[in-house]
Amino acid sequence: MEWFEEHPRWTLHCTPKHASWLNQIECAFSDLQRCVLARGSFRSKDELRDKVHAYLWWHNERAEPFEWTYRPASWSAIPGKTSDGPD
Repeated sequence: MEWFEEHPRWTLHCTPKHASWLNQIECAFSDLQRCVLARGSFRSKDELRDKVHAYLWWHNERAEPFEWTYRPASWSAIPGKTSDGPD
């Protein structure tokens, strides 16, 4: 804590003990990479910043709730099981 007092630009943030929030961050950065950064050409940091901000505004205007689901491939591979899940 002393270090933070000596470095006021830095802030301590406590993150959850589980890593599910990291999955959401990785998805967000993946979208940013595919939609803005991949094959992008930027003449300056300001132009890059403007493109990222424009994407974020565009994305947030069209945002919809995300419903996470998981269905292991093994459910449909086990004889006697339906593709809807285990018995």
